[in-house]
Amino acid sequence: MSLTVSDLTTKLKETIDSKNEVDLIQLTSQYASKHRDKVVINYKSIYGVYPADAIKKVLKSGPTETLLMYTWTDAQEVRARLLNQALSGKNNKSALIDVILFCGPEDWYEMGAHYTRIFQKVANDTLLSDIGSSEPWSQLIKGWIKHDRYERKAIVEDAAALMGYLESGNPDGLIDLLCNTTEGEWKKINKVFTEKYSVEVETLIASNYVKTDMEALLTAHFYLLQPGYAAAYLCSLANSGKKGDSDRMVRITSLMFDKALKCKFAYEKYGKLSADFKRLYDARFGRALCALWRVDTEGAN
Repeated sequence: MSLTVSDLTTKLKETIDSKNEVDLIQLTSQYASKHRDKVVINYKSIYGVYPADAIKKVLKSGPTETLLMYTWTDAQEVRARLLNQALSGKNNKSALIDVILFCGPEDWYEMGAHYTRIFQKVANDTLLSDIGSSEPWSQLIKGWIKHDRYERKAIVEDAAALMGYLESGNPDGLIDLLCNTTEGEWKKINKVFTEKYSVEVETLIASNYVKTDMEALLTAHFYLLQPGYAAAYLCSLANSGKKGDSDRMVRITSLMFDKALKCKFAYEKYGKLSADFKRLYDARFGRALCALWRVDTEGAN
């Protein structure tokens, strides 16, 4: 049963003070960011310190500590800070994909307000000036942040156009569709496309693009279909190789775990989520990831 903001604030304080990391992880896993964000404000007003700062004082350093600090900070403030980090020095393309493409208009506008407050700059202006414009991934990001989607009511025609763009390797047309199509119509376009051409959109994207371009285009495609698909794909990227990418999993998890509940099911095409968490990360971080993504610790999902 969900607690009120007041009761959850008290519960969070008690859990942090107990220094029981397992209990803190379990408490975190039970509440979406819309609830946690309210608690962050209430906690600061009552105790004079932000939950993240209190957590930092009682937990051992490492990715688990960072993850829990992020989850008990306003979600869009976290996104703003991650965006700034991604643009500092050489662009962190993976971080830009995670932070920007897994984000709807309301969250993006709220993030922008935090960005301006913290860094005294306009997020969109900074982003547009810092990334190049010639590569498909950067073109996609520049179009995505406009959040200018509309219904065309031309599903069959759009599916045919999509095939043309994919067959010809035309990134401009593909990007225009991804950035201007509503989620509802993209689902319909994808269905018509698959039925008519007997091939998945993702298959053709993967065969025409590589590295960052492919990752960005696939993330956008999956996000429009179902956020859980995008989260699963991004988790698979973080979990690739002999050693997992802890920084990326902290980023993905803090921003997505409560917004992509179908991730654990969508991940089955890549492997077993809990098994990969246990195999690739230290036991402490692996347990935290399993709890937040709601997968059992025995590798059933």
